[in-house]
Amino acid sequence: HGPMIGRATSLWTLLNMEERKIVSPAQTLPYPWMSKIVARPNDLEFLPPVAFQDPDLQGQITVSFDDLDLHQHVNNPLYLAWALRPLPENFRRQYALKVIDIIFKKEITANQQILTEIKFLTPQQTMHRLVDAAGTVYALVQCHWQ
Repeated sequence: HGPMIGRATSLWTLLNMEERKIVSPAQTLPYPWMSKIVARPNDLEFLPPVAFQDPDLQGQITVSFDDLDLHQHVNNPLYLAWALRPLPENFRRQYALKVIDIIFKKEITANQQILTEIKFLTPQQTMHRLVDAAGTVYALVQCHWQ
């Protein structure tokens, strides 16, 4: 296997509806991918969380029906696409993504107005936030560019 270039985690609670008890996902869904991810020597270092402050760039998204998955929520890859959208074309052509760290906070649904904000932490490190007019944060994304 090569170096880890991405990571996704989730929090699961599974219930046995007959017994009304919580059950272990690892025991209930015993697939090889349910095992714990162990760091390897050549893995990339993920970025530590940082506080988000006044954005350097902004954009606005109106969620459409075509953005939704079968559960009527925005399809996850769109969160990242929308987070990157305000970046200027010359920046995207000059730099390539090295590390992406995304935290999904809340589901986005149809007809919402989403503001995408970007803060440059360094010339090659950006913080992105998807938020609505009321200040509800839907996703936080950190990117390291090379």
